[in-house]
Amino acid sequence: MTLVPKEPEAAVLALEGREVRVTHPDKLYFSRQARLAKLDLVRYFLSIAPGALAGIRDRPLVLKRFVARGPPPRASSGIGRRRACAPHT
Repeated sequence: MTLVPKEPEAAVLALEGREVRVTHPDKLYFSRQARLAKLDLVRYFLSIAPGALAGIRDRPLVLKRFVARGPPPRASSGIGRRRACAPHT
């Protein structure tokens, strides 16, 4: 990973032959607890990525989105008309 400064409000990371732009790298997250900058979080995720991705290799990943218009089709009898997740706005 190489950090290439581009703009005052963005940083560009060179990752495996690709450039990934991180806007507002100095933006603070969790300011009351840890005062982590956005770029610090990106670096952390990059450091744990090999282990995290190895844990999900060869496993199916599914994302289901239920629209707020009603229950999903063929809902099981235990769910009824209640939504299992918050509506997307």
